[in-house]
Amino acid sequence: MPAEFIVARALDLAKISGVSSAKSNSDIRSEVIEAIGFNKIRTSITESKIIGEMKFDGYIVRKFIFEPIKGFPIPAHLFIPDLPGKHPAVVHTPGHWMEDGKLAGEVQRFNVNLVKAGVAVLCFDPVGQGERRVGWHQHGQLAPLLVGITNIGWMVRETLSAVDLLESLESIDSQKIGLVGASGGGFISIFASVIDDRIKVAAIGCIVNTHVSQIRDAAYGTGWDGWLDLCNQIPRLCVIGTMGKILSTLDSKKIIIVNALSDPGFPIAGAREVVKEIKSIAEATGTQKNFKYVEVEGEHGLHQSTATTLIRFIAESFEKNYESDFTSNISFAPQWPNSHEIATAENPQQFRSLPSKGTCFEFPIDVNESLIDFSKSLLSEIENIRPVLSLERLREVLGPIPKPLSKRVQVVQHRSEDHWYLQTLRIQSELEIEIEAKFALPKNWTDDFCGVFVALHKDGAQSALNSAEAQKALAMGYAVLAPDLRGTGRTACSEFEVATASWMIDRDLLNQRVTDGIACIEYLSARYSTGQQIDKGNIVVWGQEEYGLLGLIITALDHRVNRCGSSGIASFRELMVLNSEISPMFYKHDLLRSLDVQDLVDIISPRSCKIGVPQKSVEKSLSSFLRVEKK
Repeated sequence: MPAEFIVARALDLAKISGVSSAKSNSDIRSEVIEAIGFNKIRTSITESKIIGEMKFDGYIVRKFIFEPIKGFPIPAHLFIPDLPGKHPAVVHTPGHWMEDGKLAGEVQRFNVNLVKAGVAVLCFDPVGQGERRVGWHQHGQLAPLLVGITNIGWMVRETLSAVDLLESLESIDSQKIGLVGASGGGFISIFASVIDDRIKVAAIGCIVNTHVSQIRDAAYGTGWDGWLDLCNQIPRLCVIGTMGKILSTLDSKKIIIVNALSDPGFPIAGAREVVKEIKSIAEATGTQKNFKYVEVEGEHGLHQSTATTLIRFIAESFEKNYESDFTSNISFAPQWPNSHEIATAENPQQFRSLPSKGTCFEFPIDVNESLIDFSKSLLSEIENIRPVLSLERLREVLGPIPKPLSKRVQVVQHRSEDHWYLQTLRIQSELEIEIEAKFALPKNWTDDFCGVFVALHKDGAQSALNSAEAQKALAMGYAVLAPDLRGTGRTACSEFEVATASWMIDRDLLNQRVTDGIACIEYLSARYSTGQQIDKGNIVVWGQEEYGLLGLIITALDHRVNRCGSSGIASFRELMVLNSEISPMFYKHDLLRSLDVQDLVDIISPRSCKIGVPQKSVEKSLSSFLRVEKK
């Protein structure tokens, strides 16, 4: 259900954010900068440290370390022609060559061919790759999102810091600098080129596609799997502009897009749609005279056909000649010759890296904890300047929430249990979105109406109904409404993929589930029955663990909720941990710049609110919290 909603919404947004969009290049650039958190990642000028220099046939490789962001040293190679004078240059940001990064065979072979064509290449290990990788939980740290920092924002910042470094070198022509990357490196190069006017050439391989294609691939559980990769999910990207609209901002640069014909993750039909849109915008505006699109045989990656096409374009753009030579040796031995994408049962990966003369660090470093610490340091600054949260601002932060529908709720099952009746309800949350809920009613036919305890649980209605909190409420004479919020319970989805894909539209999964919760309150408030009655003035929302945060938001938005409470988490700050396994739904972009739990409590006041109750104290706490003096 959520996957279909997200894809449909992305399609709707594509109709208004592409060719027909009136946004200027400057508008797009500003929105991209904000969305990826680029300006929140501060850099400083530091001297690079040269580790070594090696001469090869026609070129030199300098190994060095630079540190544009304090505490995040970057190992890099500079491939430079062994010729006098100033040279054009590119920054080559590798895609997801996780184990080897800059030492991957395909990456090195590309760099050697390009430097032999007379173009210098600065290639570095992006955060979480190569010598900056320890283990496999490298591109999935959620905590930085809460202070507005994205994975791609970090990588774009490091890429443009590499451009700063190139500009400072005597051997480089600062007026002839470009970017190149394949796969994730191509994605980084797109947005770095959008931001920075110094980039004269952009060569993009094996990545360009429609937002809808990328979302569809991810939201159905075939893409960004296992709490691993957060490099593509740019917040509100579908609102900012289609990929064709975004690439059209590069109209003053020379740009090539190369896509492989057998690349199911980035289907060729989607690439062709983007190119068609770029051409339509170019016709309408009279721009994009320097754009080139090429399709090549083969699969995803920097294989020979993709590499030679990109290299030839870069060389020609800088007025250099290029003769392909993919038979010569690479400069350094990879540390992981059987990397994950080529390993098989017959030829498996090894368990540890091999020595290589191409490394810059004595040992690999793990950047994960440093990323969390960096994010926490920003949080300390944010909290000192965060303004008072208003209800209007909360609605703005959450995004558009549709008004509840007046459609009558359907009771699809009603059966008698030992101490209560149990109904299965179908509640229309919004157009074309229907959720199920369990509704347990005490066997009470008197005018002493029961309050309603709305129980929220990450695993859906049945788990909510079975929880200690719900059972306590039932024992105290409350009715319990336990919904399957979309993507939970009977409609369970691939939570990571769906939650992160939803960031790219204007209504993320948090927004959608808040909408479902408000639809439940609407049902209770407007409920009509000639049978058992409920106390509509005593609606309590309770969320277990992180779903307590969801309950607080619902209560802050809906005055019809009398009280709310939660077990477990008492602040969004508690989510800023290493390798979080809490749903990405709660890691809303830049959320802590606008609010924390206490701000929600202040909006809810003077209504009663109990937060962060330890699980072992839930029953005792609920005994007093749910007791109501009858008038």
